[in-house]
Order: sequence, then C-alpha cells, then structure tokens
Amino acid sequence: MLVRMVGQSGLRVRHILSQARWNCATASTITLSSQFHTSTMLQLTLADLKKKGNMKSSAKLTKKDGVPSDYQLVYRLGMESYIEPTKYLAFISGITTLVILPLLVLNQDQLPSYEFMGNLSISSGWESYMMLGVILNHALAGLYIAHKVPLRMYFSEESNNFIIVMNHFLLPWKKSLLTVEGGDVTQLVKDRDIWQMNNFRHCFLSSKRVFYMGHNYFMTGFYYKKLLGINSEESDQD
Repeated sequence: MLVRMVGQSGLRVRHILSQARWNCATASTITLSSQFHTSTMLQLTLADLKKKGNMKSSAKLTKKDGVPSDYQLVYRLGMESYIEPTKYLAFISGITTLVILPLLVLNQDQLPSYEFMGNLSISSGWESYMMLGVILNHALAGLYIAHKVPLRMYFSEESNNFIIVMNHFLLPWKKSLLTVEGGDVTQLVKDRDIWQMNNFRHCFLSSKRVFYMGHNYFMTGFYYKKLLGINSEESDQD
C-alpha cells in the first residue's frame, strides 16, 4: 500500500510539472493511470493547472503564515491541494525507509518468507533493497518538488517588497518566509530544456536558489513584473 501511494504521488507531480505548458489555449486532458494495475484513474485538465488559488481567504492565510497584516496575498499556487499531501507522504515514506532498512539487513535469512502486495513476493536481498530504493527515490522527489514550488506570495505597498512562503525541505509542517525585493528574481532559461520548464524556472539573484512558479497564479500580471523588476509606469496603470 505504501509503495503504491508513493508511486502514484510521485507520478502525479512529475506529470503536473512536466506537461503543464505556459501558453496552452485549450484544456487538454491529462490522464494518469496507476502503474500498479489498479482501477483508480486521476484526470486533470490543463485549465485546472492554470487556475490560480482562491484569493478570498487572504486574511486567514496571512495569519496562518505569520505574515504582517500590511501584506496582501498576490500569488497562490493552484496546485496547493496536490503539493500539501505530497510532502507529508514523502516525509512518511522516507522515515519508513530508514526504519525498514536496518531490519532487512539484520533479518536477511527471513526474506523468503515475506510476501509483499499480494502475489508480489520478496525473495532476495537485492529485491528488497531495490524496493526501498524506489520508495526513497519517490520520497526525495516529493520533498524536492514541494521545496522548489512557492505556495503563496504577499506584497506590501508600505514596505514595497514581497514575502514568499516556501516549504521546508525536510519538515513538511514547517514553512520558510523569504523577504524579497522587486528585481531580486529572474527567469532562468536553459538552452537544453528537456522538460520544457523554462517558463516556470526562476532563481533568486542574491542566493542563486532555483525555484518554479507560474505567472498565471498571480493576482495580476503587474505583481509578476514587479517581482522580476521589469514593471514600468505604464504597467503600473494596468
């Protein structure tokens, strides 16, 4: 059950990040099927991925994130409902792997008697290590993605800067608040963009930290331009 949940979560997020296009005009359906031959199907549309998060509960979120009251919510990830459970599942999977590994090393003579996922059995040490490797790989991928994708951004007219809410890399219940000035973020374009992430890939100029965000999740395009420092007096009127 654990491997199936981790596999589905990791597969879901990889498809979301690699197949969501910046300039999609039509809502093509992405169907993600379980790789463990289950009947459960997950159907997402690119229209859902492009939809920004709900901005109406900004006061509640501001208090939850520990952001000063003079900051306004201007960016909310539409995939928040996928990222949040993914990071917890990845954390639990990683801890489970670290607990199981020493037990397997100390009880290798009992491996042939173990049954795993119905008809799938573990009969040798390398098979068990491979299974744990798959679980750990998905756990690290889930934590990495959750760490690289901002959940929310706030902007203060008074301070003229942004506060970006990011997930902690290891602790899923912990958030990191980054104060960023306009112009400290730039789009990072690579010549070889195999996964077609150039439209999402950005980095902080001060720390060179890479992260991924979509401009469609901003309240208006003005705040995206403001964050990148490319706004002008004309765009301020938009």
